[in-house]
Amino acid sequence: MEVPFISSARWVCLVFIAYAGPAAAGIAMSDLYGYSVNAEWTIQETETNSRQPKPYISTKHFADKIYLSTKGRLFFAGSKVINKEDRGPYAWLNSNLEDPVVYQPGEGFIIREIPSDIRRNETTFARVTTISVQRTAEGFSCNVSARVVLKKGATEYIFFSNYGGEREYRLHSFNLIDGRCSVSKGNALETQ
Repeated sequence: MEVPFISSARWVCLVFIAYAGPAAAGIAMSDLYGYSVNAEWTIQETETNSRQPKPYISTKHFADKIYLSTKGRLFFAGSKVINKEDRGPYAWLNSNLEDPVVYQPGEGFIIREIPSDIRRNETTFARVTTISVQRTAEGFSCNVSARVVLKKGATEYIFFSNYGGEREYRLHSFNLIDGRCSVSKGNALETQ
């Protein structure tokens, strides 16, 4: 699926996802006001880079918390570990559709990440993680799915990093190897 590409400092794909895992059918964002989602997932990517032309496996672990306030504000915080190296925490207060986390009715929470820390406008893909929410007799449950989305017109998955020296990377495979989440009443971000 091709996705429109936005060229800006906060490059983000505005995606209307054709498939994002189990649908969050019938759950409006307002149904989740006052609830938090805790999600963790691990992906493995086969990559090469300008200094290491032989393919290698890169493992990335994400731990995110999303809170929808009782007034409908979306708060998001998390951390990322790449190949056992902590890359530090991150946090956002959602204010528009270009933010990295949005709620899409019928799909769930959509987290969009541009993998580059430099030359973001030259990056050819985004990682898209969907946390779909389902209603249960006890409240809510959720599932995690993840995929990569190519920039319109791109044929290769390319990203850039300055971590350990500037490099161009090529992504050859992408696999979600573990994903779990839970939905709970209250603000999970208060415990951070």
